[in-house]
Amino acid sequence: MLATGALIAASAIVGVGAMGADAAVSDVGAWLPSNARGTVTHVNGLSGRVDGRVALARSNDSALEVSNDGDTVLVLDRKTGRVTRIDPALLTVAQTSDAGNPADDIATGGGRSWRISAGRGTVQAMDPVTLAPLGAPVDLGAKPLGRAQVDAGGTLWVPISATGEVVPVRESQKGPAIKVAEPGGRILVTLASGRIVVTDVVGAKTMVVTDGGVGLSITLPTDMTKGTGDKLSTPDATEGPVVPILASDTGTLTLVDIDNRSVKAVPLRIDNHEYGGPQVLGVRVYVPDRTTGSLVVYNTAQARFETPIKVTGVPGPLQITVRGGLLWANDANNATAAVVNVQGRVHEIGKDGTPGRDTPGDRSIPGETIPSAQTPSGSAQPSRPPSTSPGPQEPAEDTAPPEEPITVPAQEPPTSPEPPSNPPETTGRAPKPERSAPPPAPPRQVPGPTVTVTATVTPSSTPARPSKSARPSAPTATATPTGTTTSSGPPASSKPTRSSSPTPPASSPPSEAPMKPPGVPQAAASNGKITLTFTPAAGATPTRYRLGGSAEGLTHTPDSIAPGGAKMFTVSGGKCDTEYSFFVIADYPNGSMNSAPSTPIRPCTAPTAPKGLKITPGQGGHGATLAWSASTNTGGAQVSYQVAVQGLPTATVTAATHVVGQLKNSHAYAVSVVAGNAAGSSAALTGSIDLTPPPVDFNVGPNIANGVTIGIHPGPKVSARSPQIPAGYTGKITVHCQTRGQRVTRDRGDEPAAPSDIWDRVTYTAGGARVQGYMTDLYVRTPNSAAGTFSSARLWTCD
Repeated sequence: MLATGALIAASAIVGVGAMGADAAVSDVGAWLPSNARGTVTHVNGLSGRVDGRVALARSNDSALEVSNDGDTVLVLDRKTGRVTRIDPALLTVAQTSDAGNPADDIATGGGRSWRISAGRGTVQAMDPVTLAPLGAPVDLGAKPLGRAQVDAGGTLWVPISATGEVVPVRESQKGPAIKVAEPGGRILVTLASGRIVVTDVVGAKTMVVTDGGVGLSITLPTDMTKGTGDKLSTPDATEGPVVPILASDTGTLTLVDIDNRSVKAVPLRIDNHEYGGPQVLGVRVYVPDRTTGSLVVYNTAQARFETPIKVTGVPGPLQITVRGGLLWANDANNATAAVVNVQGRVHEIGKDGTPGRDTPGDRSIPGETIPSAQTPSGSAQPSRPPSTSPGPQEPAEDTAPPEEPITVPAQEPPTSPEPPSNPPETTGRAPKPERSAPPPAPPRQVPGPTVTVTATVTPSSTPARPSKSARPSAPTATATPTGTTTSSGPPASSKPTRSSSPTPPASSPPSEAPMKPPGVPQAAASNGKITLTFTPAAGATPTRYRLGGSAEGLTHTPDSIAPGGAKMFTVSGGKCDTEYSFFVIADYPNGSMNSAPSTPIRPCTAPTAPKGLKITPGQGGHGATLAWSASTNTGGAQVSYQVAVQGLPTATVTAATHVVGQLKNSHAYAVSVVAGNAAGSSAALTGSIDLTPPPVDFNVGPNIANGVTIGIHPGPKVSARSPQIPAGYTGKITVHCQTRGQRVTRDRGDEPAAPSDIWDRVTYTAGGARVQGYMTDLYVRTPNSAAGTFSSARLWTCD
């Protein structure tokens, strides 16, 4: 774990020596641990210069991690469970606590610090200054615990895969568990732009979680579920709203933007290495390759790889984080680290250098200056980057060796959709590992159509230019790959057979660049559309680019792209419940070459939350009509609404209104409305159905001045007649609701007897006194008083 933060000036270094009087720890920097030396080094983020170092208590086999929150800097040794607090003002060890277990985690944030014992299923709040325990450990009731994160409010969010829940813990109090996945599935938690984001690995969903439960939920591409769950990774924290999710065994990278609810999919096709959690900085995605000690760099603006960044050059637990607008890469087992700024400039860090004196290495990756999308194809950077190793590389299995290039005879450009030809070079794939890494796995083969190509192979290092009227007279060998024509995507890899041929005569025409395929398209979903961005072919200049893989009902713009045009297609007309994949066709005078397919995604985004919930109780209560403003930015996709009313089954409706019944009056019911489609679901629109009966004023009567009072009783039955309404009073009395009770009869002698079991719950005010209770409806001028039935047109039942 890395840590950065605001620091103040320092004047001494424990275990290293005194700094100069004018030396100061930078206010933009990071604390980088070194296991072998048992030290934590502070590095200036703007220059990459070491400006402080603190020596910790040594252990034989340290495993140091740093966590900080402002000026709280804590160091955990996972081998011993020891936690050390560093004073950033004095660069000294301020406190040390051994009250822990090996393999514990620590987390800080919002002014609070926590120790997490994953194996025991407990978390312990601790004072961030004294490191003393605060209260008793909190047992979360299940184990093991996943990697937890702390939000800005100091709440610890702990994933528990065994129950499929995330549990918030505040001030040593366990909060209500939030269901986010099926039991047993892997759960990842990321603090993204201050929000808790949870990824359900098995269910392929990324969710924003709040105190109220799951808010926004975004469906990930199904390709994310095709690999092994433990190979899927997310960062612990991101500074912005984009959460990168990497399935390292399948090479699928998905960028989820929780602000605009969008998904961008990138088929990295990386090698079979060990990778850490990805990070996003600016337009680039960085993936730590722990097999080679380097960073894989993917430029999302240009949909292409850039030159990898060598950090250590050797295998190790390389980790990266982004804070303060800088990306930090550190292997605690190595003396070399790196810091990268948003423009892609790299400062190499020697953690063992003399503080304030040593000048670090400084270099830029080739992608620092991003070429325009209109750059001609012949001058753009290839989508497959060169290796960090300066020496020659062995060709990929599906790449023609340079000494045997292939010349494709002229043919008529096929009609769209084009059956993909077998590309001679795998584009959109990470570079081969530098140094002595394990050999990469064979390139992934993609099923799909092929096109028959007749290849002419010459023995020279560059292909001979074909004659306008006939093929070259020099002896040649040909090979014809074949395949089954379909419309699902590019073909599986196949190679033409080869044989040697004599060297062409000295009078052969000059060589020309070989045909190569375009880069693998990067797919981005929006409302009703899919945008495909690709890099141009790196060899000869095509006459145009076309889009392949289109299905019935889809349209795309433009129809084709000239070599110097913007490398982007936009597809419309798709269905939200269907994933689509496309490839790019480069047409040459002598044939066509096709890219590998894009990651299948949906042409839609999760809907926005509905707004303006209006609740209108029904006549007489017992229910209500709910109405709201429909979700927007749906791109024409069908949106349904999940309406949840407390105590009732959840209803699914497509209209922005719903009638609720079977409720009891005099109660309140929580209600929520969530919009959803195949791309995900919105945050909930919440409210309450208040079925408190509305009071209505009526006159008392009949009530003649005969000296007989009318009683108000504690319940709907005759009891002691106190307090009483005076004889002859016919003024106002407030009726709240009606209910059934004891059957009584009004018998005045001058009219027929009137029986009734209807009672009114009333409020009677007289002489400044306010009395509540029940009185028979026979003595209130309600509409149905004489009939002995409910007056439901104006009054609700009490229930």
